[in-house]
Amino acid sequence: DEKKKKKNESSTQRHLKCKLAQRIALLYLRPRINTWAYKRSSNSLVENFKKTTGSSKLQTNVVSKVTQNVKTNTMEVQTTTIHKGIDEIDDEEYYADVDTEHLESIIDFLLQALKDKDTVVRWSAAKGIGRITQRLDKDMADEIVNSLLGLFSPLEGDSSWHGGCLAIGELSRRGLLLPERLKDVFPILFKALLYDVNQGNYSVGAHVRDSACYVAWAFARAYDPSLIKDYMLGLAQHLLIVSLFDREVNCRRAASAAFQEHVGRQGTFPHGIDILTEADYFTLGIRTNAYLKVAPFVAHYEEYFNEFVDHLAFVKLKNWDPELRKLAAATLSLLAPINPEYVAKKVLPKLVESCLNESLLIRHGAIYGVSEIILGLAGKSHMHSC
Repeated sequence: DEKKKKKNESSTQRHLKCKLAQRIALLYLRPRINTWAYKRSSNSLVENFKKTTGSSKLQTNVVSKVTQNVKTNTMEVQTTTIHKGIDEIDDEEYYADVDTEHLESIIDFLLQALKDKDTVVRWSAAKGIGRITQRLDKDMADEIVNSLLGLFSPLEGDSSWHGGCLAIGELSRRGLLLPERLKDVFPILFKALLYDVNQGNYSVGAHVRDSACYVAWAFARAYDPSLIKDYMLGLAQHLLIVSLFDREVNCRRAASAAFQEHVGRQGTFPHGIDILTEADYFTLGIRTNAYLKVAPFVAHYEEYFNEFVDHLAFVKLKNWDPELRKLAAATLSLLAPINPEYVAKKVLPKLVESCLNESLLIRHGAIYGVSEIILGLAGKSHMHSC
């Protein structure tokens, strides 16, 4: 009966139920200082201005204004905190008046809402999970993270992956995803950035890739560079693959924004500034330009070449869109002269085998790929240059 009722409910009803549920949960949990949450050490904006080379009246005025604004904002924050009366409370005292059974049922309801078929419901549930987790103790919050990681099972659909990414992004943005959990989250993030499931003559997964870019963007703002430096090369490779080769323009631009955020706040992406000067918001808007002009420029950096070629040869050449398969093959032709040995020995033999695959889609992409790579190795790839 409950399943039938849910099917009959409109998206607006389900959305409002999520908003109501999270507000009821927040009534159970009164505001308090969250002592266990991760807080990134931040540099003073005033110090950043002082480090600027040279001195002028303009700089002096800017520094004085920034200093004044920082002091004013600090006083406002302190005053707000005093007026709110938020104090540190022991967990036993804090949960004494909380109906934990009802609270757990609400959290479970919101976790299920992360799988909803409508994006607006999933987004509301993700924000509710973030607000509630902010008022829980460390152990309960860790249980919620465990439940979120279960949403990324291979048996779950694209809605579950999308809702899970939104919730992970909300938790990390609020400092509720602790650094020791990153080793579990980054492998999932890499899969989500490339999530694409063929459904005959179309594919599902653009919204998952877009939400994964939101997670990557949140990580750039949330964590110190020293905590995530081991994952930076892999993240840079995946973000560039999405920003250059994704079929959807919103995904390319979202990945580019996340890449730019990491370059600015983390500073650990290889050749980050050089790449950003070429791969900006506007150049990535046109797909052929991203494939045939920007991608060869970035591929000249050895940190990215192998991953680009492998993705184009073994993923994009199998895409359901024939135009995308042709574009991927043309890009392989431009990339082949950069490292002919790798393309000839590692990529070409596997594509030749795929030319006899039973699937017409895979066979078509492989034949195009082999022909274009041969042209590239023969020095005839200039016909594709923009």
